[in-house]
Amino acid sequence: YRCSDILEADVPPRKRAFLLPLPDSRLGRVPQLDDRALLRARVNILFRDMPDHRRTAMLLDREVMYAREACAGSEDRSAAIAAHVRTLEAHVVALITQTSSLQTQLTTALGPIEILEARDPKPQEGQLKLATSISLAP
Repeated sequence: YRCSDILEADVPPRKRAFLLPLPDSRLGRVPQLDDRALLRARVNILFRDMPDHRRTAMLLDREVMYAREACAGSEDRSAAIAAHVRTLEAHVVALITQTSSLQTQLTTALGPIEILEARDPKPQEGQLKLATSISLAP
């Protein structure tokens, strides 16, 4: 019959003080002291690793800075590309308008040519020379 076999709830409060755990025969330490030693070891590890944690934090801060710079640069490039696209779109609209105007002029010019061809389907040789000399004149 050992003290550790007695349930704590069955022991009156004034006798509980005498039921402190005895040193563990395997480790030679009291479990409560082991908890304190474990906490001390954890604190020591944290202090020992503090420079590494500081360096890791600095590296992460630098990484964040580089990411922000890259993001700002890509936003600037994106804005420049969008402006260039708008310029190209305006140029395309101008070219479409110019093409439409030229098509109208061509249609207007073809009307009299078709009328002349209908009157004289076979042009004379002298008229052909005259037409080429007019088109070659500066």
